[in-house]
Amino acid sequence: MKKTENLYTKDEARMILRGLVRTKYDYQHLRVATANRLKKKKDHSDQDTPVGMDTQLDVSTVPDVVDTWNDAEDLEKSLDRRIASYLKYFPVYNRFLKHVRGCGPAISAVILSEFDITKAVTRSKMWQFAGCNPGMVYGKKKVDGKVQQTD
Repeated sequence: MKKTENLYTKDEARMILRGLVRTKYDYQHLRVATANRLKKKKDHSDQDTPVGMDTQLDVSTVPDVVDTWNDAEDLEKSLDRRIASYLKYFPVYNRFLKHVRGCGPAISAVILSEFDITKAVTRSKMWQFAGCNPGMVYGKKKVDGKVQQTD
């Protein structure tokens, strides 16, 4: 296998990856909201139960909205490809994350772009950053229902 030269530093690649990941989720939000207005499921079939009556649109009368929905879907796919191409800059993805079942390129990109391993140096600090540690409140510890500063 031919070794490729890295064009970006680790910090530059992380910053670019973060921008791509956040943009992808922005487009996903747009696509889902538009699908709800068009009463469409992910597989492009009609929804069985209507969403809010004020947001329903007749697909035949709003082809531009349908085009926007399709464009958002295409942009998401394009961003997914770009995200996957930036993962090569992260050895932890190549050596570990891509072998973890259920941890594909999208969630790996979220982990690598949002978690700073230099700040969260332990598992518990990563859990806390992700909001999964109810005993801690932003660097402060809860004791008997009262918040105290940690050392």
